Amino acid sequence: MERELYRWLQSLDLSYSVKNVRRDFSNGFLVAEIFSRYYPQDVTLHSYDNASKLAAKNNNWEQLYKFFRRKNIPLNKSDFEPVIYSAPGAAIMLLNKIYNFLTKRAADRFQAEDIIGKTLQDPLLLATANLRGAPVTDEQPLYAKPTASTLLRDAEINRIEDKEKMTARAEQVLQAHNENLSYERSNERMLQSMRPRIQQLAVAAARAPSSKAISPEPDITNVEIKEVEVASIAQGGTIAQLRAQKDLQQQTIKSRSSQRGRESALGNIESMAQAAPVPQAITVKPVQSILSALMRPALREHPDVQKALDPRRDAFSSFMEICASAFPENVCVGVFDTVASRASLLTDSLIKSPTEFWKAWTLIYPALWEFSGSSPVFESIVYLLKRIAECIRNADPLLTQQYLMDVILPQVAPILAASPGRREALCEVLYAYAQETPAAHLALLRGLKDKLASVASYILCLSFFVPLDETHMDDHLLDLALYYALIGLSQPQPSLRVAGLSILNGLANMMGDQYAAILNLLPTLMDLGSDEWWEVEAQLMVLTSTLLLKLSTNHPEVTQHLAHKSIAPPPMPTRSEQRRAST
Repeated sequence: MERELYRWLQSLDLSYSVKNVRRDFSNGFLVAEIFSRYYPQDVTLHSYDNASKLAAKNNNWEQLYKFFRRKNIPLNKSDFEPVIYSAPGAAIMLLNKIYNFLTKRAADRFQAEDIIGKTLQDPLLLATANLRGAPVTDEQPLYAKPTASTLLRDAEINRIEDKEKMTARAEQVLQAHNENLSYERSNERMLQSMRPRIQQLAVAAARAPSSKAISPEPDITNVEIKEVEVASIAQGGTIAQLRAQKDLQQQTIKSRSSQRGRESALGNIESMAQAAPVPQAITVKPVQSILSALMRPALREHPDVQKALDPRRDAFSSFMEICASAFPENVCVGVFDTVASRASLLTDSLIKSPTEFWKAWTLIYPALWEFSGSSPVFESIVYLLKRIAECIRNADPLLTQQYLMDVILPQVAPILAASPGRREALCEVLYAYAQETPAAHLALLRGLKDKLASVASYILCLSFFVPLDETHMDDHLLDLALYYALIGLSQPQPSLRVAGLSILNGLANMMGDQYAAILNLLPTLMDLGSDEWWEVEAQLMVLTSTLLLKLSTNHPEVTQHLAHKSIAPPPMPTRSEQRRAST
């Protein structure tokens, strides 16, 4: 608080002194007492309650707001509502406005504007502010930094009356927190990767000659001041003995100082090597509780569904257990879409605790078996899984890839093998959790090959994966796709031949020059021209049209030659052939 503002408050002789601005002005009692000094006939203190309950605070500020409007005082609800919830800097900004209006003088306001204008309006800074309103710095230890649950309990968020706006603000704060957390983790990994190099430097410095490590500047910190020793003389010692003892002590101090000088350079490097953060116990909110809270808005209009849930368990687990047999489709779709729209609130727990991710996956995964691939409920479940993947992949892509390979893939592979109607949607789910690099996609496809016992199922799945790889296709993925496409074309089952053609068509539709590799397979494709299965013929026509379109774009002379051959008139029949035709 500014000195001028503090002196003004002292001159008013208030009923009690101001010690904590945010707490003392939150209930509005002191504000009413200030205005009672200037408007004694309009503001009487017996109408105001000096209490800390929220109801008392709202009552005091409502009376003050009516007084402000009656006297045309330029103070609105937006000025004092943050004060009620003790927002950082809000009380000081309000006091500045009151001081300016009552005294017609302006106090220095840079401090309040800086806190309010930057911390409260910017969700990124709000996410990096602690409970006292101070920005989090790199010097703070891990246990002192705010967690996601602490940020979501902030009074500035809870004071918003509109539930949708409150949820949107909470999602902004949580997203900013996750971005900062990801940035800190990347720096932590960089430090861990540098640790072996730092240790090598420490060993090299230890083996170096001591003269190079000693600093040319005097080590002032090693200077010691000894007290005058008089007791020796009193006990009968001679001055010569005292001088000899003093010289011996000085030599000991010099030897220790040189040793410390040699160790100073090494100590700095060793301290850097030991600067890696120590793992601490992390407390996360249970994912079942978050999911149960997210689904409640969708069940408000269905009290019968709420009654059917088991009160002894969390709401989401009970809902997932009986949703396929007890609830209509529109209710299930509403629940899953509502949870998907707020999936970012799950990110913190899923990233910090692999156990919580496993719990969330085991809750949702059985529904992939229970609902058919054409059901709208199945589509909403797939959308929910994609939203979760998007949130945690943006926060930590490496951890999301590990979740995919260790948890998701072993359980989704049996569904891909047994249910053709679910393959396309589940392939999209798998790629949603994969890291967006060719190496990660190749690892996923190889892992899927190991999980599927049948090559036929793998080729059918690959026909859905290849179109999704347009932006990540490299030589390794191209070789894998061509290899299994040729295997599919040589199979007796029509569905596998169709899948092989679909893989080639996906490669031909890509923006690169992958179509050139397909042109080398023209003899094999020409053999399929006599295939009698209608779907093979249709896929072959689609592939042919795609290749012609690519050739017309990149090699127009080839298409002109083919077009000239196709429109050339047929040879005229001879007279003998005409007679035979007439007879």
